[in-house]
Amino acid sequence: MPLSRAVTLLASAGLLACLQAPAVRGQDLSGYVKNFTLGFQLPEADPSGGGFVWQSANRLRLKYRHSLGRGLSFDGAWEVLPRFQSEAFYRTALFPFSIDPSSYRLVDFHAQVYPGADRNPGRFALFQNLDRLSLFWKTSAADVTVGRQPIAWGSALVVNPTDIIAPFAFNDLDKEEVFGVDAIRVRIPTGSLSEVDLGYVPGRDFRFGRSAFFARRRVNVWHTDGTLMAVGFRKNLLVGLDLSRSVGPAGLNFGAAYVIAGALGDTPTVEKDYLRVSVDLDGNVTSRFYLYGEYHYNSAGGKSPEQYASLFSTTAYRQGNVYLLGRHYLMAGGNYQVTPLNTVAWLILWNTGDRSFDFWPSWEYNLAANVYLQAGTNIGVGRAPNSWPTPAPLALRSEFGSYPRLFYVSLRYYF
Repeated sequence: MPLSRAVTLLASAGLLACLQAPAVRGQDLSGYVKNFTLGFQLPEADPSGGGFVWQSANRLRLKYRHSLGRGLSFDGAWEVLPRFQSEAFYRTALFPFSIDPSSYRLVDFHAQVYPGADRNPGRFALFQNLDRLSLFWKTSAADVTVGRQPIAWGSALVVNPTDIIAPFAFNDLDKEEVFGVDAIRVRIPTGSLSEVDLGYVPGRDFRFGRSAFFARRRVNVWHTDGTLMAVGFRKNLLVGLDLSRSVGPAGLNFGAAYVIAGALGDTPTVEKDYLRVSVDLDGNVTSRFYLYGEYHYNSAGGKSPEQYASLFSTTAYRQGNVYLLGRHYLMAGGNYQVTPLNTVAWLILWNTGDRSFDFWPSWEYNLAANVYLQAGTNIGVGRAPNSWPTPAPLALRSEFGSYPRLFYVSLRYYF
């Protein structure tokens, strides 16, 4: 048996043993059960011939925490995901990009349990995800976390330029928690609102070209939370700044990241450096109405749709987890509490370069204690692609015009 599989099987067995143990002081078992069903219409130009495609994804997430004493604690989380879908679902790309943070895991077993890692799923597939497995040690000098853990940065509300390890994309519909990666992280407090944050994120087989490391300095000056950071990832270097403060009754957030492509490599590169910036403002208009807006600049994007296809081979999209294809974006969103149990929310993105829009309205109803029903849709407005090859559209005439019109329903129970 390969070492990676043996390690992860042993870790999973330990977590399951903890979950089956009776609850005692210092232990906490929680989680949720969810069904997420979506459907969309494929264009006739798709190789499958078009038609309606659907998927019903189920998720059981078990979270376990145990205080071991003397500042030491254990944190684990495991997901089991049975899915039913149209056979054409896994031959179709919903969006022209994808983010795969699993490469920042040192060891892992295959996500697809059935019908097997190397087999194409049919109408049913079973997945698993060992998403958390870490030890946390709190001392008077520092907080140390070793193992699989969430690592996320930035205060921007839609696109965080500095969050490149395992970022949320704006259209991550069936995702509530940051994807766990393997890391060693040390946080050293230097004041009540300041700290030094250091970490190493090994990639597969400890290869430097697949790994990342970071150093962050967080301070509070003039009622403003500020963070300076440097991140080395896959032989590239990111230098970032994040600011957050109140402006009257509203909140103002600023994030910027400049990436020097190939800066940590041993060979010259022809890849271009790139800059990403997000500025947003948010606040409560009334006690029930929350609103936010954001401007995002992405120098790695294309000036016109004709350039989009060439982006997928660049550092920004292959290694930097950049997913928006244009350069200038205006975004707005919010939510309104119709009643204490009913909430409507929305997000709209405008690519000012190709003038395409993407609109995400949703509705959520609190059925009972810890039980939620949600429904929503995506409406992309723009010029549709001339052709629709898989796994990604290559003949794009606008960014959001290539997005499918999809509908989804989600039922969640937390315990």
